[in-house]
Amino acid sequence: MLLAFLEIIPIGIATAVSTMPLLASIAILLSPGRSRVAWPFLIGFGGGMLLMTALFSVGLTFVPDSPVTSPEGTAVIELVIGLLLVGLAVFLYLRRRRPTRPSAIAAELRRLRPGTAAGFGFVLNLRPKALILAAAAGVVISGVSRVFTGALVLIIVSVAIGVSSVAVPIVLTQARPAVMEPRLRASQAWIAERQNVFTAVVTFAVGGFFMVSGILKL
Repeated sequence: MLLAFLEIIPIGIATAVSTMPLLASIAILLSPGRSRVAWPFLIGFGGGMLLMTALFSVGLTFVPDSPVTSPEGTAVIELVIGLLLVGLAVFLYLRRRRPTRPSAIAAELRRLRPGTAAGFGFVLNLRPKALILAAAAGVVISGVSRVFTGALVLIIVSVAIGVSSVAVPIVLTQARPAVMEPRLRASQAWIAERQNVFTAVVTFAVGGFFMVSGILKL
């Protein structure tokens, strides 16, 4: 169980520092309708992450006599996921473009309504990187714990870490908007300027972690 926690933490961190949800949440928090849109966005984002993680985790954990859930199968899958993440990181780095202007992102998100904000938050979990990370979490959970309560705790931990970078700014901005707004604008500019390289570096690090983990388990 301890090993599973140690493997879940980097997955959650990689999810938390994904630049697209971060930029989207900041743009929403800087918009006039943030009080109506921010919470539905958080619910959609967190609910989608919970659903994707649970689907992969439960789907693998409760498949009887599956080679996927054997130690060797788990090691191979971790190795494949690591290779996919490293490949995605290289792809993102090679396709790095001129930084996206925060104003352009804000203009698109300014028109969101509560319902569409929740849907947009949910759809963010269907990005290739998000799906790979959800699959990685599922492999870790199914490969270590076949007990429902243990799997449930690991799912909650993974989602809690992953959603924290969106949830914390929303809570703080709702509580202290005057203090948070300058910090949000500074963070928005910093992330937008470096988002492509930043995402590639984080994805590469997590991919390397899973490659090493998979190799050591073979």
